[in-house]
Amino acid sequence: MKTCPKCQLEYRDDSRTHCLVDGTPLTTIGDPRVGRLISGRFLIAAPIGTGGMATVYRGEEVATGRRVAIKVMHDTHTADADLRERFRREARNAAAISHENVVEILDAGETEDSHPYLVMELLEGQPLRALEAQGALPLWLVLTLGIQIARGLARAHDLGIVHRDLKPENVFVVERGGEIVAKLVDFGIARARDDQRMTQHGAILGTPAYLAPERVRGKDSGPSSDLYALGVVLFEMITGRLPFVSESLEGFLFHHLETEPMRPSALVDGCPPAFESLILRLLAKSPRERPVDAHQVVRELGTMQASIVSRGSRASLPGAITEPSGVTAPPGTEPVPAPSSTMGFERWVRRALILESMVRRAYAGTRIPPDVAQALEAFKGEVVRVESLRGARAVQQSKLEKIASRSRDARERLGRAMHALGRDLSEGREALERLKAELARRELEIADLEFQIHALRTNLGEAEAQAEHERAEAERVLLDTGNQSEAARRIMGDAARVIVAALRALPGGEGLLLDLD
Repeated sequence: MKTCPKCQLEYRDDSRTHCLVDGTPLTTIGDPRVGRLISGRFLIAAPIGTGGMATVYRGEEVATGRRVAIKVMHDTHTADADLRERFRREARNAAAISHENVVEILDAGETEDSHPYLVMELLEGQPLRALEAQGALPLWLVLTLGIQIARGLARAHDLGIVHRDLKPENVFVVERGGEIVAKLVDFGIARARDDQRMTQHGAILGTPAYLAPERVRGKDSGPSSDLYALGVVLFEMITGRLPFVSESLEGFLFHHLETEPMRPSALVDGCPPAFESLILRLLAKSPRERPVDAHQVVRELGTMQASIVSRGSRASLPGAITEPSGVTAPPGTEPVPAPSSTMGFERWVRRALILESMVRRAYAGTRIPPDVAQALEAFKGEVVRVESLRGARAVQQSKLEKIASRSRDARERLGRAMHALGRDLSEGREALERLKAELARRELEIADLEFQIHALRTNLGEAEAQAEHERAEAERVLLDTGNQSEAARRIMGDAARVIVAALRALPGGEGLLLDLD
């Protein structure tokens, strides 16, 4: 198929080389979607990447000239209800978040041939995975990206949305105004915490290297599972490798459940203790041992970043960030220029006048054949109708823009309020955790004191029992010796009486007794 770059007329005859209307050389359309309008608003210009589920095109919003990315599901997946739901979920979740660190969704729906599509902001940069391919990243960049990823997660979690597939491929890094910006993408398997759709019994959705232990066990994926995945991403950025390495799915699942990660400082120099501590807490096996939420992660990373910046540690970004999505279009595919809403119509008006002049000259002095006259009138009538439709479309386009603007403003306003409340809630949670930790410490102290008191009571009881035993023994001995003494005194008294009686009986015996008391 070919098209005219000027008037956008399509020609299925590949042997034709020039436009019949204006004589412009025709260009080959490698992809039949190139040059078509989506939702009457977005022109598909050229493919920029193809994945397992969809093709992503570079496009443009015709009315505003804004460059966009258009994601259209492959033919082979349109009959898959789960994948169609995943597309709708991605649009709904990402659009609801409305945050500078989450890709902006502009439109979603189905094409005329029933292919689900998403229209999103065009990201000029590269996935985080491409940056990591160069090895471990500098600390200042890890902190910069980590803060922004955590901010995007914080907003999603505040809205009750869990990403469930955070990984370097789903973090896009761009430069805007000299600043580095991280964007979370692909919320296709994300789920609102009160949404039970696409939750399959026994199924594990996500990427094995980044799965939290509770997800391995098949438990519900709360926000803390995203924090675990963030810990893996931070570990990978600062060390240049995963915390767990395996050749199989089962190996990764075992490591997540049973293996303690290495300390990053054992793999790379210059990893601050505070940053290492945060990573290891994020990788804790129990969700309760991880930070309370993404807001806390933002605060801790922000404190570290402030310290790094104060020491002037920032350098240039590794590698150039210039190509959209890091994927080039297929050879021979040229971007299609967006048609002007007024220029296209004026061309058709001019062509109508030219066609009418040509017909009148061709049949000057003779009757115009009825089929030609009918075709000419139909052509002119359609031009008039197109003008009417153009006006109606302009009105609706204006309404759509106003609705979109109001929606963006509302989402941003509510998002800011949500952020403030979420931050306060996070600080409250963190304070509560500190109180719980203090309470637990105090409970341990109390338990220790109670144990010591119990031990002292036991010792006192044993001492009293021993003293009572010794007292009883002493009293027994005392009583026995007293009885013996009394018996001895009786014996001595009896013996003395016998001796005295005998002495008195002797002559002069009384004199002998004078010496007795």
